[in-house]
Amino acid sequence: MRDKYRRHSGMVDEWLAEVASGLSSDQLLDLLEQAVRAVWDSARTCINDVILCAVLERVVINARRHFTWLPPLPIADDSIDASALRAHSTVGNPSAIYKVVRFIVTEFVSINGNLTGETLSKTMHRTLAGVRWRKPSSEN
Repeated sequence: MRDKYRRHSGMVDEWLAEVASGLSSDQLLDLLEQAVRAVWDSARTCINDVILCAVLERVVINARRHFTWLPPLPIADDSIDASALRAHSTVGNPSAIYKVVRFIVTEFVSINGNLTGETLSKTMHRTLAGVRWRKPSSEN
């Protein structure tokens, strides 16, 4: 199980190194929402929305245990709603936000991979590799 987690963690680290460099805290939070939505969409071929929501809720609970300063992050539109975190004082610290993004995305991919006996792992990794920060459509 640890080897599988390390494989997911390593993939997330590579992805973040490629796409997150130089992003502001707000942009990292956009990236988090976009990445979770993309992974959710790729996982729904094998896992229904109710289970994906439960998994993501568990991931958020784990993140809040790990990052005790993290505010509640509701699930909305097949992703995390990071608006509460945008209003938090830590948002000025991209390093802290980067760690939250890394933790949540790694956990979400890892748990979904475990649920499917790793049959979705390559698909989720491929999907995640294609996610790049983009300005949310509500800001256009």
